[in-house]
This record gives sequence, C-alpha cells and structure tokens, in this order.
Amino acid sequence: MEYMEHFSVPFKGLNDGDHRFRFEVDKVFFQRFQNDLVTDGQLEVILDLEKRPGVSTLQFTISGTIKSDCDRCMEQINLPINGEYRLLLKFGEEEESNEEVMYVDPEISILKFGQMIYEYIILSIPMIKAYDCENEKPRPCNMAVLNKLEEGQNDDSVSDGIWDSLKGMKFENN
Repeated sequence: MEYMEHFSVPFKGLNDGDHRFRFEVDKVFFQRFQNDLVTDGQLEVILDLEKRPGVSTLQFTISGTIKSDCDRCMEQINLPINGEYRLLLKFGEEEESNEEVMYVDPEISILKFGQMIYEYIILSIPMIKAYDCENEKPRPCNMAVLNKLEEGQNDDSVSDGIWDSLKGMKFENN
C-alpha cells in the first residue's frame, strides 16, 4: 500500500450517516510535497463526514505542531497549528469544484484527501510564526537575539534618521 493511500476514504461503500476518520501527519507526509514551507510536523487531522444522498458534508479539524523558525528569535520551534475547514461534497463535473464545494463522479469509490489535507495545513499556519513559550522547559528561544532586540527597543540613543530633524520643531495649537 502506498503511503498516501492512508489519507483516503472508501466512499462508495459507506452507509448514509455520520462517519469519523483520523489521520496522523508526520515528516513522511510532508516529504511527498515539493513545497519547503513545511518539512516536518506532528499533526492529527479529524475528518467528520456526514454522508447524505446528493450532498455530503466534510469537516476537517487540524491540530498539532509543525517545525518552523520563530519570527522573534529565529530558533527552530514546534509551532502550534489549529484549523477547521468545511467542504460540501456533491456529484457532478470535477472541473466545477471550488474552495467551498468539491464535485466528484457519482461512481467514485475512494476519496483521496492527501493534497487537501496538505493545503489545509498550509492555510492553518499563522502569519507570525511565534507563540507563548514562556512556560516551556527548556525554553526554545535564542535568548541572545531576544536580549539584543529588547536592548534596541530601550536604547534612546538610536537615531531615527530623517525623523531626528523633526524632534526640535514646535507646533502651535489652534
């Protein structure tokens, strides 16, 4: 069995009703994709599938961590990732699919979710890759970098360049 087949669901044989599937995502999963935005992580993906005639609902819940460089101190961290994504599944032409509705052939027997799970993980990455790591032992932070940043914020002698000339100006309030 190929590794990515673990991220598939046998759709045709499922009875109508609610079904839950659990997928484990790790470094091997990320190696299957050509993007180096994420290369390692430990995540759990829960797929709640509500199968109904005509329209089914897919709810993906993602939680875990990915390896990333911290935007504050540049150390490698286990960045917490969480996300929830809902998708409707209908029968029709696959070309009509969009981010809210996935169309599949009525005769499809297996739904493959590997690519979709990868895209949802990428969408779950926060814009700023940092988190509250104060209580971790040992703390993953590069303290030398953090101290230098704090030192720069507290240093009044640092020049503001072009703004220095405006410091002495006096304005009258009307």
